[in-house]
Amino acid sequence: MAKMIEEARATVILNGQQANATLKEIEGSARALNAELKGLKTNTQEFADKSKQLQQLNTRLAEIRSQTRAIGDEMKKNAGGMEAFSIL
Repeated sequence: MAKMIEEARATVILNGQQANATLKEIEGSARALNAELKGLKTNTQEFADKSKQLQQLNTRLAEIRSQTRAIGDEMKKNAGGMEAFSIL
């Protein structure tokens, strides 16, 4: 008896861009800002500005991850309704 397994792939588009590319770009920007912050004195305006930028990036990352997690959960829920077929 053989099992048929269905695989679904989806490309998530957020604000006209693929979420995967956007996520990687934002993660890269966040890493770069973290590196810059390590070299700055904490009591400067530049540090405050970059800290604010990093906070905004981290907020956006959390939003994207939440949205993609919700989509993935919905896809799993819908896929759970499909039963595997057996070939006789």
